Amino acid sequence: MDFDQTGVGNDGAEELFHSLCEHHDGQRLNLQNIYMNATGIGLKAATSINRFLLSPRCQLESLYLSNNPLDDAGVIALTKDIDQNTTLVRLMLSSVGVASHGATALFKSIKCHSTLTTLDLSQSYATEDLSSHFNYISDSVGVVEATANFIFETPNLRLRDLSSTALRYALMNEFITDGILRSASLCALSLSTVVQATDHQTQHDRHRA
Repeated sequence: MDFDQTGVGNDGAEELFHSLCEHHDGQRLNLQNIYMNATGIGLKAATSINRFLLSPRCQLESLYLSNNPLDDAGVIALTKDIDQNTTLVRLMLSSVGVASHGATALFKSIKCHSTLTTLDLSQSYATEDLSSHFNYISDSVGVVEATANFIFETPNLRLRDLSSTALRYALMNEFITDGILRSASLCALSLSTVVQATDHQTQHDRHRA
């Protein structure tokens, strides 16, 4: 189901996911992929999407929500208790305005998810009218530990994209030593920083597992 750049907005998305949850036949849906990039959705829609993800009717595997003004509140609402979902494989949240608080909550909610293989929290570009913002994950207390635990405790995680963060190199190295080396499944990790590099570091360095 493709709604990319349609301007469906909060009201339209809320109505859609309410209908998916409440469909009269009560059977599981065959719907596996939803594209809602750059549709203007926020907290209201995120809450409704979360309800669908936790519904026994949900068989969704891919959810694309990049370039939407979700911000911390929307990401927290979207991923509340999401580890109870048993079908999601890909979650794409590039440039949704999430900061350290929302990212930490996301990592704690989604760790141990049984089917998730891909999480994208990178940056992407969009036009001003979409009201989306770059993700800005910095050195706030708890975010590094939450990220490392997410990498280690998510059993089928294969790809993690966290490009252009505001993390320092020393903390990015903690991802590698404390998370990646303990992970039995991770195949690729993209990390880069917008923080000024030292003489012995190259800005926007990329680490891959």
